[in-house]
Amino acid sequence: MHRGPFPIMTAFLLGAVPAHAGNANGERAALTYFQELDAATGQPRIIAARYMEHDCKDVAKDWASSHVGLEKYAGLPVKRCFYPRTQTANKHRNSATLIAVVWMLNPDPPTIAKWIGAACPKIDVESEADCGRRIASYVLTQNGAQFPVAGHVLETQSEAGCAVSVPGCEGDVLIYLPFRDGVTVKLQNDHPDQRRKETFADEQEALKAAEETLSDPASFQSVGDIGRVGNIYRLPKEEDFDWLERNRDTYLKALSDTSYDFFDGVVRAALRKKDWASDIAQAGLIGASAGRPECSRLCSPRTGSGR
Repeated sequence: MHRGPFPIMTAFLLGAVPAHAGNANGERAALTYFQELDAATGQPRIIAARYMEHDCKDVAKDWASSHVGLEKYAGLPVKRCFYPRTQTANKHRNSATLIAVVWMLNPDPPTIAKWIGAACPKIDVESEADCGRRIASYVLTQNGAQFPVAGHVLETQSEAGCAVSVPGCEGDVLIYLPFRDGVTVKLQNDHPDQRRKETFADEQEALKAAEETLSDPASFQSVGDIGRVGNIYRLPKEEDFDWLERNRDTYLKALSDTSYDFFDGVVRAALRKKDWASDIAQAGLIGASAGRPECSRLCSPRTGSGR
């Protein structure tokens, strides 16, 4: 999915009238927030936040059916994206640009706005419009509303939930996080004590490494506790494959619906944040999951991110 169409669509999206009058205030406020220009880049906020939407191509028609566990994505507009992400120089390493390949199925801005508009009335809020902007900010600062079907997500260790006070955590150092069905996974051949930090030589090498996430999920060492698009949590004692299936199926259902079951929890989490105004100012400038307060069992420097 190239970034190009979004600016062209901005005027249309801003003028769209929500179909559900009861949810109109929250939905309209969220959609407006997504399309407001980011001060640093001059792009609509949602585009600035979606750093993985770069050099994207449609997958082959038989792509989903060719991989165990991905069959339910058949016929959906999954894109394979090849993207860079640059880390600034810090005390741990020099400035560097890392490259990665990821397969994504991202919701468009009107769809996310509808989910937000449907979720806000379920919570006791004084203003649905205020709720809509808060949730839009929260979603963008968490992950840019990007849903990685498979492949590598580049995040700093801090974004991945590793506190800099923990020995072994290196703050702004980028790491490669393998994803499947919107959740961080640990692949069969992954080093047990660390995530990859060095970039790949070229697109082909990045693609070959990313294709390991297309393997049968039964081969994964472990699966994280937190799913996308929002911060969605695995149930206590929920098995790895049941969790991946639930996260995927709930998301796919929401893509063709006006609500997203998981967003009720997202609304509550976002409204609890006391620094949401700061988030709104920074949305799209932070990485894929900045601001996440929780850290799960896969979040330590020895095992990587929990998402």
